[in-house]
Amino acid sequence: MYSPTKNCELIVFGRASQRIVFQRKLPLKADGELLLSLMARHGINLASACQGQGICQKCSVWYVGKKILACQHTADSLSRALNEQNDDHRLALEVDYL
Repeated sequence: MYSPTKNCELIVFGRASQRIVFQRKLPLKADGELLLSLMARHGINLASACQGQGICQKCSVWYVGKKILACQHTADSLSRALNEQNDDHRLALEVDYL
């Protein structure tokens, strides 16, 4: 079943630079932290102009082939999805402008 805290490898690929811009194992907790906040806390500052309302869509990232807003998704919800898919606890995101 779902563990409230687990280590997950966060990989961020920059589509503009065509390289991995961040790769590190992080503890992901089921505390409702937004993906935007988690990334900022680890030095990946995504553009955002709407204070997390989802209007500007500047914080969009690619996750499993779908564009999502980092200000609207929690890190633990993505982690739970990974746990259900048994995807080796890797969270791979792509950012267009990095």
